[in-house]
Amino acid sequence: MEFFQFLDLSVSRPEATKKVWEYIRKHKLQDSKDRRMIKVGGTDSGKIFPGKKIIKMFDIAKGLKKNLKD
Repeated sequence: MEFFQFLDLSVSRPEATKKVWEYIRKHKLQDSKDRRMIKVGGTDSGKIFPGKKIIKMFDIAKGLKKNLKD
């Protein structure tokens, strides 16, 4: 499943960020030791995070910025 497939890309960036965090928590994608790190390796995140298995939580905003309108 693509990491942001569940997301309606016509929503605002703050709303999209909220939805992404809901998804991360629901699927327990935060690293248990360092909660700032998000596991995206089990998802098809190639379009947004090419070649990455773990990203920093701040990378989510960067990924959304490239894929959403303001």
